[in-house]
Amino acid sequence: TIHRCGDITLSDNGGNGDHDDFVFPSHSQLLILANGTEEPPVSGIKYPLTIWLMRGCGLRIEESFAVHKSCFRDGGTVVRVFEQASRDGKKTMPLKHRKAGEYRDIPVPAYLWDMVKDLPDGYLFMVDGKLPVYSTYRPSFNRLARKAGIPEGFTPHSLRHAFVSALLSRGVPITDVATWLGHRNINVTYATYGHLVTSSLGRAQEVLNAEYAEWSTAA
Repeated sequence: TIHRCGDITLSDNGGNGDHDDFVFPSHSQLLILANGTEEPPVSGIKYPLTIWLMRGCGLRIEESFAVHKSCFRDGGTVVRVFEQASRDGKKTMPLKHRKAGEYRDIPVPAYLWDMVKDLPDGYLFMVDGKLPVYSTYRPSFNRLARKAGIPEGFTPHSLRHAFVSALLSRGVPITDVATWLGHRNINVTYATYGHLVTSSLGRAQEVLNAEYAEWSTAA
């Protein structure tokens, strides 16, 4: 029988892949990473809001660099991502594996919108016509990660992993998460994050038992 899910290869949830950068810091560690202390604001990373864009919306690092105030839509509940910063910070370019003009809409946590809503219009991190540069951003990121006591292996991309883990562990469908991440092929999402999907065995049993109870009541 042919059906729409026929080409999906499901993960065995065995966690056998290479997940060295799957390091999930606590909230207090994230505050130190962004602000240099658990009590903001104190000198920390140069662009602290990038931490929350990656952790709260699952953005890639270059995507977070290119966020514009107008990207936030529908009262700040959605961020529309359609470009990313070039490695030298001198221009923007289409999203990874996307053509110019293609975008994805991602849900925004309320705490992130609270950080953004009173900022001036324009690119959030542009200074003198230039966006942040990864090579100068990363040393500060690494220094603060060590200060926060975050385990080795932690990278900016780990914040994207933590975003996914928070959603999948609470039952958000992986199909929706794949869309927000920008994965065209859901096999990529399953291959990377299948081990984080919470088992539905217990919930399935509850549903089947409830169905049987309805049958018994109707008999």
